[in-house]
Amino acid sequence: MTTISYNDLTVALCEYKINIFRYDAYVRSIVFKHLDNTQKDLIARIISDDIANITKRDLDLLVRDIKGIITDEYERIIAYLNDTNQQFYVASHKIEANIYNSWLGYKAFSSMPNYKLESIKYAPLFDGRDIRDWWEKQLSDLQFKIETIIRNGNVIGDSQYNISKDIRNQIRISKVHADTLVRTANAAIANDAQEKLIEYNSDLVEAKQHLSTLDSRTTDVCKARDLKKWTLDNKPIGHKMQYRKPPLHYRCRSIIRMILKNSVASTRSSQFGQVNDNVDYSNWLKSQPINYQDRVLGIQRAKWFREGKLMIEQMLDQSDRPLTLKQLQGIYDL
Repeated sequence: MTTISYNDLTVALCEYKINIFRYDAYVRSIVFKHLDNTQKDLIARIISDDIANITKRDLDLLVRDIKGIITDEYERIIAYLNDTNQQFYVASHKIEANIYNSWLGYKAFSSMPNYKLESIKYAPLFDGRDIRDWWEKQLSDLQFKIETIIRNGNVIGDSQYNISKDIRNQIRISKVHADTLVRTANAAIANDAQEKLIEYNSDLVEAKQHLSTLDSRTTDVCKARDLKKWTLDNKPIGHKMQYRKPPLHYRCRSIIRMILKNSVASTRSSQFGQVNDNVDYSNWLKSQPINYQDRVLGIQRAKWFREGKLMIEQMLDQSDRPLTLKQLQGIYDL
């Protein structure tokens, strides 16, 4: 039987993961602009009233307006994400096919036609719930907390400055939560798109294998599943763990690698030569040419990486290198 090396496939999938983090950064920047607008409009509305001395009727009107401001901006966020999530789902499906075909050196994987992918009314799920539900929960939580700040400020006669400061702090917390939702949703989208690719090319795939990012931030649940395999109908191979599709938790960075039937993979070409399949991405990247490191990490990050100032967990924070969906598609020739 021919022994197949999956090393450079793993590398390509890791690179794709980094590019998804760059796309995350772009999506987050759009969401954060809406939250900045929310903060600006909230404070502008609040300073128009003397909250410490406002009548109950005017206080109720203020609360109504505040809730309306928050609802309007969150509806814009949700509408933007509904559209971009659908587009990212289509792109992820095709990118994954391109990655495997490039690794194989020939076109084995077929992707679904765009019209079929676009006809799927797709919404990412997390913990069994539509991601939209999580955004709507954040909306209602923010309304509740801002209303509490305002009503409490009225009761204790707090200053406009302190109330505005509390609102800014609450928006900052909302940004942290929004950051988590965007990252988690995009991980779910990429993995859902891969599942559809597996379903569409089931004659090529032997098994699914869990790959965890092994560093100081890796959770126990992901460590335990690293390199475990399952059949296409999710039966464990050589272990008893139930199959779970990433993301397994908020900000999960695990991915699924398809293990192909030997007849499919036996003719593949190797970009970087044969090395151990259980490759540590950080150590592998150290052995690659400088120009390759620069392309993957960016020039400054690659320099810090070579100097030992950048760990793998820092590599995966791509906030300063945002990537639009169009740019992501361009990287993979879509």
